[in-house]
Amino acid sequence: MDLIADSPTLHPGSISADATVSCPLLPHYLDNALHSSSAIFNDRAKHKIRKHGPGSLARHRFFIPLVWSRLAGFGPRSTLAWLRSCFRHAAKLAISTGSSRHDVDQAYTLLFQVLHKTIVTHHHQALQYLTNSPDDPRSHEAPGTHGPPTANP
Repeated sequence: MDLIADSPTLHPGSISADATVSCPLLPHYLDNALHSSSAIFNDRAKHKIRKHGPGSLARHRFFIPLVWSRLAGFGPRSTLAWLRSCFRHAAKLAISTGSSRHDVDQAYTLLFQVLHKTIVTHHHQALQYLTNSPDDPRSHEAPGTHGPPTANP
């Protein structure tokens, strides 16, 4: 399990989530992707639910599968709907306390910007790692061990 959270302001009050990153270009997913852009998210979510759902249910926790594709997609739709409901709830709380819903909308947008930035950064680091010359001492380091990616000269 990648996340376990309890909150008295949300229903259900206890959640667990497990995340995975999948590549839609693998042969297993490629055929399904021809028919549906959400197939990879649905397939991986079903696997996660079979694996972690019963244990979460036994602990009275709501289980959420989080699936990212290597091409920066996120799903499944049920997870996106749950995230939207959390932010709608936060917006209601903000309005009831005299704050602006705008701050909550910005936080929702920022969440996805950070997720996409993380994927792009790791893609860039992996490409640097894979394309370094064997004579380059950094070619034997794991991606991300020598600081943030730099612009190409």
